[in-house]
Amino acid sequence: MPSLELYQTLMRISGHRWVNISPQLMDILKSSANTHTLVDVYLFEERWDAATRLADQGDAWDYRLIEKVADAVVTHRPDWVIQTSRLQA
Repeated sequence: MPSLELYQTLMRISGHRWVNISPQLMDILKSSANTHTLVDVYLFEERWDAATRLADQGDAWDYRLIEKVADAVVTHRPDWVIQTSRLQA
């Protein structure tokens, strides 16, 4: 089961091989149905635009996902947070 903790562990133990492992792992995460874990990884890596795109593509009623992304990107993508909050309202 994918998780941010597993991703971080693999990053830590892979050392210099991370450059080769990371793209493969991201492909696995993208193909899984676990949107929350993929968003967690994007946020951990500070890939703000990827996280907001994923939140936009997801279920508009997945408030937990949208809230998680909005809380994390508010200082980096305030316009997205405002726009998304208006749509949710």
